[in-house]
Amino acid sequence: MTQGRVCESCDVAIALTRDAIAARAIQYRRLVIVLVVTCLPTLVYAVAWREWRATAVLILVPGAVLLFCATDALVVQRWRKAIMAGWGAGFLQLDLVVRTLRRVPGLPDRTLDAMLATLPSPRDAEIPSPVRLELAHIQALIDRSACEQMISRAVWPAFAVAVVFIATAANCPLVLLGLIAPPLLALSVKRRHRQRVQGMAVLLAQACRKSGVDPNVGSVLMASLDWQGLS
Repeated sequence: MTQGRVCESCDVAIALTRDAIAARAIQYRRLVIVLVVTCLPTLVYAVAWREWRATAVLILVPGAVLLFCATDALVVQRWRKAIMAGWGAGFLQLDLVVRTLRRVPGLPDRTLDAMLATLPSPRDAEIPSPVRLELAHIQALIDRSACEQMISRAVWPAFAVAVVFIATAANCPLVLLGLIAPPLLALSVKRRHRQRVQGMAVLLAQACRKSGVDPNVGSVLMASLDWQGLS
């Protein structure tokens, strides 16, 4: 890689990282506003008018927090996907990207360290491009499955409240059977995820074999990916 292309790739990584950190900060501020607007008036109303049933609204707070976590993780995943796509195409070098970003002034250290920790840490020179591409695809697949699970957890409290409300208003206990839908959906998502990962693992093994990479090294590379958020 020429010196000019190295500088260009570092500039791209810096821009991606700054945009991601800015987006995360905006989402955090929005979460604080939502919590204040939801919790404070509800508690004031409940205390002032002794209407404690109003606090039932607070059951939606965990869902709002989980939804924030899902959207925050989505920002990190998109950032990582862009970085790893450039790495898979040979445009970026992960070790160089990490060293460069740590020297950029103005980036919050703890936030940056947490984001960099989600990147795999292989030695670039030892991994052929086809294997890099498969690793990038597998990480994108893991991220998508993790995001699906987090969103389903965030929606679950609101869905449960809606089902109970409808069952009470319609005086129809059978509506409560709808509460089994989210667990069944979660099981389906997990099963689909396992099938996806198994298929991608086969493709990674084939890429390793064609590139002359030891299959055991491929297993180590799989383990180096970020599996956080999956259950």
